[in-house]
Amino acid sequence: MIRAFSLALFFTVSAWSQTAGTASIIGNVTDSSGAAVPRAKIAIQNQDTSFLYEGVSGDSGEYYVPNLSSGSYQLTVEAQGFKTVVQRDIVLRINETPRINVRLDVGSVTESVSITSKTPLLETENAGVGQVLESSVVQRLPVMQKFVHRVLLYMPDTSNINGSHAVGQRQRAIGYTMDGVSGKEPAIGQVNDYQRTMVASLDSIQEFKMWTNGTPAEFGHSSGGLLSVVFKSGTNSFHGSMEDRYTSGKLRHRHYLEQSRITSPFDYHEWGATASGPIIKDKTFWYAGFQQHYEKLSETVTTTVPSLDMLGGDFNFGGVGLPIYDPATTRRDASGTGFVIRFRITVFPQAASIPLPRIFWR
Repeated sequence: MIRAFSLALFFTVSAWSQTAGTASIIGNVTDSSGAAVPRAKIAIQNQDTSFLYEGVSGDSGEYYVPNLSSGSYQLTVEAQGFKTVVQRDIVLRINETPRINVRLDVGSVTESVSITSKTPLLETENAGVGQVLESSVVQRLPVMQKFVHRVLLYMPDTSNINGSHAVGQRQRAIGYTMDGVSGKEPAIGQVNDYQRTMVASLDSIQEFKMWTNGTPAEFGHSSGGLLSVVFKSGTNSFHGSMEDRYTSGKLRHRHYLEQSRITSPFDYHEWGATASGPIIKDKTFWYAGFQQHYEKLSETVTTTVPSLDMLGGDFNFGGVGLPIYDPATTRRDASGTGFVIRFRITVFPQAASIPLPRIFWR
């Protein structure tokens, strides 16, 4: 029986590391002629939590906003003498850095231009190769036992032959991070071994990303690929979910090799629930998740059991083979033949030596 529990508080001030599964936005601000617009005000706001990230473009018009959690964002760009540009519904995913270039038209700052477009699908800022699975997709997949690492079965360039492997590398070479913190036992921990990895509520994960090739330099200890996951956070709205999966052994048909009409004991039950909401609007949020997995199972095996003669103390095996006798007597019976082991110990004035035992037949 395995329980997984997640509880988190999220504040507006947080120090995310580069490997914490956060995203970034990069781009250039130019005018209609293609000339750079320096010192333009950049504002990026999370549409679910209203978290606001601000900055300015550089002398060459470039801007870079790092450490953004997964979610939908609104980008606002303002500059003196130009119309304000507002671009909504920018979806940022785990460990991604989309390039979003902004072109400003001459006009008043009070005028605005709204842009509705999709986030670029092609990652151009690094050579990393990987696959992202969002929580909404994973919840519709039959993830075995609802273990987080079982998501690897749905990632490209991975296999589950004698363990989990990515692009043919050894399984313990796969890195595993949860919000940027290693989630497995150092050196010998394997992602597919729940006893050596952190177990979390599957429904509490926001996104999963499996790096297979070209892992960025900031990620270490992942020569065989990297499974990176990030947890959900609360928002300004209350959210909750509950799920229960149960399989009764009484409804299960017996196995082909099970001759008895009484099937093997079997019980499979797992359930979980999540809840989240605001504490202080636009500032502090809470999130909690719980998951329990209970499984009772026995398997049919072919083996040997003691015969009735053996249970009665007769180990002659019907005259076939070597009988078993009391080893303390060193012989089968008082008149029979057997082995006698003798030891000789010679003591010298300066030292003592114990020669190897010699075996005599009688």
